[in-house]
Amino acid sequence: HNLNSIPSSDPSSKVLVENVPSLRERVGRFLFYDISIPSEKCLVPLTYFDEGLCSSIMCVLLKQLGEKLDAVRCQAGECIERLLTAQSPRVPFVSHRNMLVKALCVGEHSTNWSNPAETFPLLMRAVNIDGFFSPILEGIVVSVGGLTESVSKNSTASLFEWIRVCRQLKATQKILQMGEVFLGLFRRFKRNGRVLLPLLSTLDKLLSHGYLEELLTLNNGNFIRILMTSLSNEASGCSDVKRLLAIVRVSLNMIQPDLETAATMRESVLPLVMTALLNPYPRVRQYTAEQLYVKIEEDGDKLFGSQASLEDATQLLLNVVWHDEFDHHGHIVKARNQIADLLGVALSEEARQVTFGTTASRTVRNDEFESYSSLINSA
Repeated sequence: HNLNSIPSSDPSSKVLVENVPSLRERVGRFLFYDISIPSEKCLVPLTYFDEGLCSSIMCVLLKQLGEKLDAVRCQAGECIERLLTAQSPRVPFVSHRNMLVKALCVGEHSTNWSNPAETFPLLMRAVNIDGFFSPILEGIVVSVGGLTESVSKNSTASLFEWIRVCRQLKATQKILQMGEVFLGLFRRFKRNGRVLLPLLSTLDKLLSHGYLEELLTLNNGNFIRILMTSLSNEASGCSDVKRLLAIVRVSLNMIQPDLETAATMRESVLPLVMTALLNPYPRVRQYTAEQLYVKIEEDGDKLFGSQASLEDATQLLLNVVWHDEFDHHGHIVKARNQIADLLGVALSEEARQVTFGTTASRTVRNDEFESYSSLINSA
C-alpha cells in the first residue's frame, strides 16, 4: 500500500501493532495514527520501524540462516519468507525485496530451511546483494568451521562454489571483501572461541584447497600481514589449546612458497611458528613441531638455503622431546633457536633466553581444564 493514500474506510487505517515481547526492547512498537483525523497528516509519524531498522532485522535473519543449528536456520528462513511475502499488511522498507525473493526462491516451492543441502546454496545466491554480504558470510563461517558433518560439508561446498564463480567472472573485489569480513571478525570477537574457532577452521579449509590465493598475493601481501598480526594477538596469552592448535594450522598453511608473496609469508608467519615451538602448553609445542616437519617435507627445498640446513632442522624436529613439561637442560629452547637460525628467522636476545619451570608446569595442569571448558562452551 501507499501509506498516504489508504482511505479511512480501510481497516488498516486504524492499527496498533505491538511486536512480540522478546523483541520489544529492540524494535519497540509500530504506532499507526488514524488518517481519518484531519490533524494527522502522516500515517506513521511516531513509528520506530524505519528502513534502517528493517535492514538490520534482515541482516540478522540472513546471518542466522547460515547458522550451524538446524532449528535456528528453520526459524530464520520462515521469518524471512513471511517478511518478504506478507501482504496483509505488507511489511515496508525491505531492501532489495525482489532480489531476495529471486535469490532465495521464495514462493517457488516449499523450502526446508533446516536442511543444509537446500539452505546454503540458496543463501550463497543472496550474498552478492548490496548490504547483505557481510552478515551472510559471518553466519556461514560458523557452519563451515562447525563440527556437524552435514552442515559443515554443505556450507563448505556452497562457499567454495561461490569463490569459483567469482574467479570465473573475474570478481576479485568480492574475494577481497571476503577477506575484510574475516579480518573484521578477528577485531570484533577477540578471545571469543565460539566465533574464532570456526573462523580459524574456515581459513584452514580455504587455504588447504587454494581458495585464498587472491588474498595472499594482491596488495603486496597486506592481507597476510594483518591476518598474522591478528593471529599473534589472539595467541598471546590464550589458554584455549584447541584455538592455539588451529592458529598453528592456519599459520603453517599460509606458507605457500610458490606464490609471489612468499617472502612476505616467511617474514610474517615464521616468527609466530617459532614462538609456538616454545608455547607453555606441551601439546601445542609438540603439535607445532609435527606440523612444521610436515611443511618441511612438502616445501623444505624452498624454505632452506641448503640441503644441509634442511636435514639439520628435520633432525631437530624429530629428536627433541617437544612435549617435555620441564626443559631443565634447555634442550627445547636451544633446538628452537637453532631451527630459527636455519630458517633465517631473527630472534631477540630475550626470545632466545626463554626458560621453562614451575610456572610452565602449573600452566600445563590448567591446560586440561581449559580444554575441557572450551569443549563444553562450544557444545
